Amino acid sequence: MNLKILSWKVRGLNVVEKRLQIRNLLRTWRADIVCLQETKLEWITRGIVRSIWGCPYVDWLYQGSKGSSEGVYGPNLNKRRRKMWKKLTGLISWWDLSWCLGGDFNIIRFPSERLGAASCTRAMYGFSDFISLHELMDIPMDGGLYTWSNTSSTSRIDRFLFSPLLADHYTMFT
Repeated sequence: MNLKILSWKVRGLNVVEKRLQIRNLLRTWRADIVCLQETKLEWITRGIVRSIWGCPYVDWLYQGSKGSSEGVYGPNLNKRRRKMWKKLTGLISWWDLSWCLGGDFNIIRFPSERLGAASCTRAMYGFSDFISLHELMDIPMDGGLYTWSNTSSTSRIDRFLFSPLLADHYTMFT
């Protein structure tokens, strides 16, 4: 069985026209799991989900927006990043369940994931070590090499990592 995941920073869902645009794209993409980030909404109702998905028979969860923070967001500082790897390692050790960790990790794994990067840093090794330690599957992306850009940089800092138990249930991730 194939699993198709869509993660999208929508930058607000307050406007009806944007919801309709997302609804049309979801019909085209036909994803199994959809993660809409940066919705700017504190509360998501069944009506909002229906307006986006077009079907009342969909299972959904949300984390309301609190200020500018929502979802998984990795720290920019190496010391805080190492602390995050330790906390996640602790969480992983509590359960023997299949799981997925996705979001903006604010770190690349390889120089090829940042335009102009030439060598690996200690932080990149730390991220790769975390992935290897837990035997996580870092799935390839479809649709582009990079997930973030500004006027001076382009990088792949957003990704989904899957536990071996979850990866065993599916033959292919996209």
